[in-house]
Amino acid sequence: MPDVNEMIIFAQVAKEGSFTRAAKQLQLQKSNVSRKIALLEERLDIRLLERTTRSVTLTDAGQIYFEHCLRVLEEIEAANLAVAQMQTIPTGSLRISAPVALGVSVLALLVTDFLKHHKKINIELILNDAPVNMLDSGIDLAFGAGPIPGANYVSKEIGYAQWVLCSSPEYLKKAGTPKKLNDLTQHSTILFSSLNRPNSWTFLGPGGKKDVIVTSSLTVNDLTAVQQATLAGLGIAILPALSVTEDIKAQRLVQLFPEWQLKSYPFYMVYPSSRHLSAKLRAFLEFIMERWSPTPPWAVTLEEV
Repeated sequence: MPDVNEMIIFAQVAKEGSFTRAAKQLQLQKSNVSRKIALLEERLDIRLLERTTRSVTLTDAGQIYFEHCLRVLEEIEAANLAVAQMQTIPTGSLRISAPVALGVSVLALLVTDFLKHHKKINIELILNDAPVNMLDSGIDLAFGAGPIPGANYVSKEIGYAQWVLCSSPEYLKKAGTPKKLNDLTQHSTILFSSLNRPNSWTFLGPGGKKDVIVTSSLTVNDLTAVQQATLAGLGIAILPALSVTEDIKAQRLVQLFPEWQLKSYPFYMVYPSSRHLSAKLRAFLEFIMERWSPTPPWAVTLEEV
């Protein structure tokens, strides 16, 4: 089967009506052009060009082949242009993965605003508290608690998420309010399994650093489920301040030991390295970094809660 280079050379000879002029336009040796055409005719087993000492003309078969070549080369050029535009003009689909709390509290509104300014982009927002495999899932951008190693990805630390120790008033009325951190070992707790050592809670406060090992009544890999179980009075949990702000303000949840700060976890934004970065993803990254500067929305403090 003829390759694209042979088609390009043949089409140029047909346009110029000359091997010499075609070779000059293609910046090739005339002998190379002649050899390529001869190989093409041999492969097709038909003569495409009539050659004289003064000119080169198309045979009937050559005319048909020339017309098809032009259509093929136009399609190739259109394909190249379409791909090139994807690198310069924001267009196409973006798949973004994020923890549920961030997606509901922050990203949903942000994405809506972004799409108002970028009509040629559509976004699939995948909310999941479990770690994701970006390559297998076809994810363009992931937010989460850990970096992804590898030369093809950038793991950008974008801050620390503050966590709050809380419980429902109903649970505290039934089980009593813990007076000291060590009292937590006697209470029912709800753990988020995706945290490193989820049953070991680290506090920083007036007495320095203190680790408390708690016993789980329920362990879940979804923060929304942890929050719902806490609201239902199942026990005490640590939850992102971002997701419990309204519940604490409305007194559906009670913050415990506000003088002690829970260990913060770094928050990452993971995306392909710059040489693999599409225009649509670059546009979204620039948009969110502008909106989140200088203080990202997850940097909620206990005082704000």
